[in-house]
Amino acid sequence: MSDRELHVDDDWKSRAQAEKEAAAAQPHDEEDMGFPPASIPLLINTLAMQILSALGQIPDQQTGKAMIYKPLAQHLIDMLGVLEEKTKGNLTADETEMLTDVLTQLRILYVQVPDPPGKGSGIQLPPGAKGSGSSIVLP
Repeated sequence: MSDRELHVDDDWKSRAQAEKEAAAAQPHDEEDMGFPPASIPLLINTLAMQILSALGQIPDQQTGKAMIYKPLAQHLIDMLGVLEEKTKGNLTADETEMLTDVLTQLRILYVQVPDPPGKGSGIQLPPGAKGSGSSIVLP
């Protein structure tokens, strides 16, 4: 056997309890953190806003300039299409109408927005250029 002493930290329980109480005091659910409750309309709106940004309808948060990135817009529109297909018959009438209307408007906008000059590259829209303002109304 060794002559080394075994040191047991008896205070670990009180520190662990204090950490547990501090964690319990932090907000845990979405409502306490200021997030709206998860829902189909919120999911649709979230994806629609990202699509509008990818189509140059909303300025980039980093640069403040409108950029077009159609491959991303197409991917996100396709994701909304998958959502529509996979939830058919399981949404409320309002949710179904919202999803159908938003998808239709976004698909029309996608076709109207000019293709960037380089494949997959973003382009800046000049002020007042066609397509620089969105006519899509999100609920």
